Amino acid sequence: MRIIRVLVGCLIAAIAVVLWLSLLADFTGRGVNETIEHSRQIEDSFRKAKQFVDNFTASNGRRPTNDEFESWASAYPSRPYTPNGMELAYAALDPTVKERYGECPRDGYLIKYWRGEWEEVYVSWADETTLELDPNEFYLFRSRLINNLLLFITAIATSVGAGVAWRRTLGAT
Repeated sequence: MRIIRVLVGCLIAAIAVVLWLSLLADFTGRGVNETIEHSRQIEDSFRKAKQFVDNFTASNGRRPTNDEFESWASAYPSRPYTPNGMELAYAALDPTVKERYGECPRDGYLIKYWRGEWEEVYVSWADETTLELDPNEFYLFRSRLINNLLLFITAIATSVGAGVAWRRTLGAT
């Protein structure tokens, strides 16, 4: 029985540490702000890619092939958030994109960027991206204050729970 109490105490303590670190990370301004800064860099790369596709189409009377697009994009440094690594598509295969923006028209195209955890998309016929630039969208209840308050309360409750579990373990024979 004591081993179970030790394991439960360790688990609760680990959860408390993760909660406190999450709260600290948000107070230091990292996390959401960094994600939004990366989104702005991707937005700039989408703008460059859109300009390339539009200029290519105007100059050549046709849209670029995937190989032509990749050749253009490869001129950029191979690092995150540049056009290098973006993908050009002429059909909205992703159901989320179809639902939000409708079917891809004949002259429409998508520029896709894999962000590491999810894909961002520029949708030409809507002239919009899937990028989220509003910090409130990243928080529970769309509020940093409420998010941090709930995180703080949960961290305190978890810390108290870990303390109780450890006291019972140390007091048990």
